[in-house]
Amino acid sequence: MVVKTSLVKRKYSLNCLVVADDAAFALDTKVKVEELGLRVKTIASTAEEVDAALHSYPIDIILSEENLNDTNCVKEIYDTMENLPPLILFSDLDSISAQEKAIAASPYVSISRPFEEVTLKLALGDALKNRINALKENGDIRKEQDTLYIRSSGKLISLEMNEINYIKAEGNYCTIHIDSKRFVIRSSISNVLKTLDRPNFVQIHRGYIANVNPVHELAISKGNLKVVNQELPIGRKYKNELVSMMKYLEC
Repeated sequence: MVVKTSLVKRKYSLNCLVVADDAAFALDTKVKVEELGLRVKTIASTAEEVDAALHSYPIDIILSEENLNDTNCVKEIYDTMENLPPLILFSDLDSISAQEKAIAASPYVSISRPFEEVTLKLALGDALKNRINALKENGDIRKEQDTLYIRSSGKLISLEMNEINYIKAEGNYCTIHIDSKRFVIRSSISNVLKTLDRPNFVQIHRGYIANVNPVHELAISKGNLKVVNQELPIGRKYKNELVSMMKYLEC
């Protein structure tokens, strides 16, 4: 059974899956990960629990012991599934060196245990390097399946797309609004709309994209669209498409 962990850190951060059958190591890893601003979504110790976690949660990175009672269960899953998140393996000090292990286990990143927080931070940077580079190439925003990855204030953040209320363009930047939280990214509004690639995200003004998902409170009045208590302007050229979309959602 997957063990759920309580969260005390900020809501918007990368989700981690910790795989360990050593309870003390799992707790120490969880503490260090959350001190770095990430979020441990769950802890697993068997192949079945890992598989359940990957199908139940949006996992952005996996941190796993190298030697488990359920030997190499994470590696076996990586050999049989596609589109899996980056993996960091923890090996014992009496095994081969971390550098040799990293080469042998590529594309995995490996570090020796016990480890310091700075070592984990560097390993996270290495494991997420490809994702960060892809973000830079696409204007600080990238969609992978149902998860949106952004770079904001120098941090890599994952968002669930349905959480987004609206997006406002401000020059060469866009601000993503989620309830009372704002994330500023370096991107054009056209690039953001193309990346979102979902019918419920509609450009309603040259400077605004709204999420017209029916779970949100929506209303058109006096040339404005009300999205979760926020009045957004509607441009003339976008109004007909918006009205058609909202009528479709009501059906």
